[in-house]
Amino acid sequence: MVVDPVKTASVSVGLVALLAAVPAPCPASPTFLAAYPCEGDDFLRGSMEVSAGYWLFGSVPASGSGDSRILAVDPYGVILLDSLPPCESYAACLSPDGCIVSAFAQDGMPVIRMDSQTGSPVWLRQYPAYPGCLPAAITPRPGGGYLAAMGGSSGSLVLGLDPGGNVKWDAVIPASTPTAISAAPGDTALVSVIVTGGSGVVILDPDGQTAGGFDCPGLILRDIEPFQGDVALAAVGSGVILCDRSGLQAWQYSPPGVEVFGLVVSGDRLAAAGSIMEGSARRSFLALLDADGAAVWERSYGYGDSFRSISVSPCSDGGFCSVGGYDEGISLGSFAIRTDSLGLVWPDGVGGQEPAPGTPVLTASCNPSTSSIWITYAGGPPPERLLVFDCSGRLVERLSPTDDGRFLWDGSGESGMEAPAGVYLVSPASGHPATVLRLVRL
Repeated sequence: MVVDPVKTASVSVGLVALLAAVPAPCPASPTFLAAYPCEGDDFLRGSMEVSAGYWLFGSVPASGSGDSRILAVDPYGVILLDSLPPCESYAACLSPDGCIVSAFAQDGMPVIRMDSQTGSPVWLRQYPAYPGCLPAAITPRPGGGYLAAMGGSSGSLVLGLDPGGNVKWDAVIPASTPTAISAAPGDTALVSVIVTGGSGVVILDPDGQTAGGFDCPGLILRDIEPFQGDVALAAVGSGVILCDRSGLQAWQYSPPGVEVFGLVVSGDRLAAAGSIMEGSARRSFLALLDADGAAVWERSYGYGDSFRSISVSPCSDGGFCSVGGYDEGISLGSFAIRTDSLGLVWPDGVGGQEPAPGTPVLTASCNPSTSSIWITYAGGPPPERLLVFDCSGRLVERLSPTDDGRFLWDGSGESGMEAPAGVYLVSPASGHPATVLRLVRL
């Protein structure tokens, strides 16, 4: 494929300039589920929240040319610019000061550039010493600079870069293909790779020397994140696995029918993205896990019969952005989901969900209230639990059904202390439609 470096640069700068020209989102951030059909086969594989919307990117694997796709969308998911830049792969991250750092390949040569969100190029680095290497992932280092993982004929290449994109060290992991890279405490790097017969985890010290790792025979690892001092892995077909740095498993989260492709740490919790089988249909899936691997909430999204989320990223208000692909019958398309902190997508962007016909609903006996509230789940068998959240997404209480199938919230939290006045959201636990009830305590 013949490529023009100047053309690629202008495409990237034009996208960030277009985003910078859009007014910043209001405090009540909109949520959305947006589909982006295209000709051919297309999966979005990454997303970032930027100052005035979202930067979505992925690949077009069936085109035969290795093109990458970048979407700039506004806070409501509406496309501002849809581009197929002439590069052979694409990965991106945000710098600590909010710039967009892009890693891609042109004519088989890796390139990394930084653009400000006003559209001004900051720097561009080419790496002719690593021909044939295609960027798979890039992430900031806590101490400054970046870690980039690339795939090549000799195996996985990891570059330790300074804040200006200059190479401080390189490391080769032979006979492997990288799937993800993360920076861990102590400025160490966690790299997940595909190898013959399974996958592996490689830990690199601040100088790029191997400092540990372990094999994962029979697993297909797609993402890796440091979590609670350990290593969290997204393994297709095996869910989320938390291991120590020797590979000893602490817990595994693997609900029936769930595939997990992407992870991101959100405070003291872990968000997972993938898909779930619901009858004969596969839906996009998000879950928020606590430190013990228990689901705080689980949500499914999409329509038709095949949706898969590939990755998930955090948003500034505690919500999440997830991207992936869906089957529209004759080809694949891309989609993006922007949720609130509870994993919910509100049609009007600020709340007030109208359930689809036939969807079970939650009703309250007295709302607003200064005392106990009876809650009814109408339209189907009651769930095993209702979950009560505050508006920050913190789980306040778990409610079990009474003998008559109703639920009683006495206004207290799990600690037994009375919850303060305010707005609360009540939602069924996993396995039931995500109907939501807003309660107001006076």
